[in-house]
Amino acid sequence: MGPGKILIVDDEADFREMLAEVCKMNGYCVNCANSGMDALHRLKEEAYSLIIVDYQMPEMDGIEFIRQVRKRWDLLPVIAVSAIDVGKLFIDAGANLFLEKPFNYKVLEKEIAMILKSNNPES
Repeated sequence: MGPGKILIVDDEADFREMLAEVCKMNGYCVNCANSGMDALHRLKEEAYSLIIVDYQMPEMDGIEFIRQVRKRWDLLPVIAVSAIDVGKLFIDAGANLFLEKPFNYKVLEKEIAMILKSNNPES
């Protein structure tokens, strides 16, 4: 799959685009979804190496989204982000990592690289 394909799920366009730009600058292919339902549809259409998901979204919050992902893509890594301290809820739902907003993008870059390397040790 190359350097990794990341799906960013957030209803806030500015934040979603900023995350996408950070990921693209690090050589990753990126697709974005503005809701959990949109993201689930995209997951059925394409394979991804990693998901980054926000907590507060219409239709389905990030925790319910992760529960749905885990039903079908149990091993797909998920990084959860939120301005609200809901890290334990995210981890209990199956997220690999929780980052509280605002976070340092260098930390995100490092975590993405570590997660993708651990899921693809020959790279």
